[in-house]
Amino acid sequence: GMEAEGGEEGVHKRVVVVEHGADASSAVLTVHGEDHTLGNAVRYMVVKNERSAFCGYSIPHPSDDLINVRVQARPGDDAVDLFSAAVDDLAEAALVIEKKFLAAVAAFEGTAKTEAVEDRMDEGS
Repeated sequence: GMEAEGGEEGVHKRVVVVEHGADASSAVLTVHGEDHTLGNAVRYMVVKNERSAFCGYSIPHPSDDLINVRVQARPGDDAVDLFSAAVDDLAEAALVIEKKFLAAVAAFEGTAKTEAVEDRMDEGS
């Protein structure tokens, strides 16, 4: 269904933890089937979190359909948990944006219909 295609579950299924530091505060994760669109957004969400010390991502080669994300959490924190929280935050933000967008479209369509009716009424008089 929808979840397999995208969304929070979809991303989590395509993530491979390549490297998890001895103290768990650093990790490198590979996300298959993604590019700069998700890389930039996840990096932003990780860095925004106060638990984060560093986050960067790279695309090893343009023909590779994957991104490598390096996450460094603050000492004593878990980098993989931090990445997971960032993906969850991103999914939540996307839902909020979608709701606001759909509400704006509905409001705009409502306004457009009202104006069309008023135009027809003006023509009649």
